[in-house]
Amino acid sequence: MSVSRCSLTVREYDFAQDKDVEVAYYTTPETEYGNITNLADLKKNDDIVVDYNISNGRRALTTLVREIAEPESMLPHVTVTPPTSPLRPANTPRVPDVSTSCVITGKVVALRPGRIKIRQPGEVKGTFTNQDYVIALRAKLWGLNALTDLKTDQRVIFRSIMMDAKPTIIELATHKFSQETQ
Repeated sequence: MSVSRCSLTVREYDFAQDKDVEVAYYTTPETEYGNITNLADLKKNDDIVVDYNISNGRRALTTLVREIAEPESMLPHVTVTPPTSPLRPANTPRVPDVSTSCVITGKVVALRPGRIKIRQPGEVKGTFTNQDYVIALRAKLWGLNALTDLKTDQRVIFRSIMMDAKPTIIELATHKFSQETQ
């Protein structure tokens, strides 16, 4: 990574070329920074996440965030006991094994009863995606009295599983709470 006053050059993997390439991004007065105040705060081996627009053939940064490593063990281990009913024999769990869960960080975009939309890192490094989640009826909330305590743009860390073919949150913590418990 190399940094100048208003540009940033990084090595990224280009899937079309099947190799690492150098890519330049440029700041604008509208560039939003996360975890840093400007490009000078970046160090050589920092991992970053960027959002950008193509403007005049150049990649103009809209958002630049320095990634902070967050271990998966920040949320306490959870054991999910699948419910049983006459329609669902005890040996066919409704909830997948929690070992297939994943821990993700992101920012709250929207909150509706039983659902939440979170902006999170995309599958391609340096991208973001807005993902809708169902909130499990008995989801464990850490550092929250109720989901209504969440605010738009608040950072969260959560554990999700696939339940009935829908991404479902089973644990949710505010980012501040997860840092206080480390």
